[in-house]
Amino acid sequence: MKSNNDFDPNFISRKSFLRLLGAASSFFLIHKNAAGALAETSGADDFPPFIPREGANKPIGVPKGIMPGRVAWSWDPKAAHWNEGTGTWWDASSNDQAKIDEMISRAIHSIANESSTEKSWNALCTFFNQSTGGAAGGYGRGEKIAIKVNLNNDRTSYDDTPWINTSPQVVNAVIRNLVRGAGVREEDITVFDSSRYITPHFYDYVHGAFPGVVFVDGYGGLPGRNKATWTPDRISYAVKTQCGTSVPTCVVEAKYLINIYAAKGHPSTGVTLSGKNHYGCIDGREHSYIKVKEKGYDHYNPLVDLMGHKDLGGKTILNVCDMLYGCYHSDALPIKWKMTPFKNAWPSSILMSQDSVANDSVALDFLTTEFSPRTDIPTGVNVKGKKVEMTNCDAVLHEAAQAGEPPSGIVYAPNGDGLRLKSLGVHEHWNNAEEKKYSGNTGPKNGIELLLIKG
Repeated sequence: MKSNNDFDPNFISRKSFLRLLGAASSFFLIHKNAAGALAETSGADDFPPFIPREGANKPIGVPKGIMPGRVAWSWDPKAAHWNEGTGTWWDASSNDQAKIDEMISRAIHSIANESSTEKSWNALCTFFNQSTGGAAGGYGRGEKIAIKVNLNNDRTSYDDTPWINTSPQVVNAVIRNLVRGAGVREEDITVFDSSRYITPHFYDYVHGAFPGVVFVDGYGGLPGRNKATWTPDRISYAVKTQCGTSVPTCVVEAKYLINIYAAKGHPSTGVTLSGKNHYGCIDGREHSYIKVKEKGYDHYNPLVDLMGHKDLGGKTILNVCDMLYGCYHSDALPIKWKMTPFKNAWPSSILMSQDSVANDSVALDFLTTEFSPRTDIPTGVNVKGKKVEMTNCDAVLHEAAQAGEPPSGIVYAPNGDGLRLKSLGVHEHWNNAEEKKYSGNTGPKNGIELLLIKG
């Protein structure tokens, strides 16, 4: 198996992480109370600001979903309330599970355009089956659902880390919605990150609420974790790369996939969202093709192959961007957001859509607006937590939105049948950071429609 590390960090023990967390908490309190005088900055504030190549409100691609191109933005300022001085962002005491449950429910109702959870799941499954040529109707008892989470920072051991990953509270909210709304049995749900460790804080929280749910990680080294098995030769890449062609068997056997990823920057891709989360679904990764700062626009990107593959993006019924917390770097503690409407608070939000490209486009607008211009990004909170450059970070979305005739000229046909992909969704940038309006909010429904649902 190829390397399953995105980076090559120094190993940090549990004890070291606890010391790191204490130091980080103290740093943030200093930064908060002493402004710039005592705060250390990244030294990277000379990065050029992210400027969309095509400008604002110019949709590219074909919107997807029951309500095509709709992205639900569920925001409850009281849902995420870590005080930074004690514990961690993922503690139960740092988050309001009941409010997060409600945020997920309201978002699902919005994108399905239904008034109840039961009707919403029936509509989502029926639409998916019709769109993919499956059996008519909604969810069938016994059909498997795989939930891909982003545990990228748990890649060295089973020690808990304080860095940002998918929130266990968001995962619980999605599972609770499935069990109560769609009638899915716990044993038919698999939560997985097949190239990482499922550490105690995550496992204990989710398993404690849903003991029948199956957990799959890359190692199977603690009770309750099944070691991932791989189905070989599933993916045909448009360009020869070192990316793995095997897919986790739990995904191959699933009827549906739910992609839950964290909102954060990334030193290779600028941002890491739905396509990058699929990188954890292959048995090896190569980063040379996804370094968009160097590559620029109109180049091959293997993430498009994954976003369109029949086992990955092709099975994804729901895209969930966990924005309860968010960060400027993939390996870092979350920091509070300054932009409207958060104003030095946690973003405490969920973004959800059937359209992965649309959901990523909205998340990208949030991340670039928040972090691209900031000059107060702290360092010293971990090994790699410097500000990242977000130049060209939407290049993959240009390719994905136009996957049938991409600007690179590449033939994306990842399923081994010679059939090239069609548009994977719609890409667009909002009009401005204050109003956050897309073309679907103001005119013809050929672009993104962002709907705010405030708790």
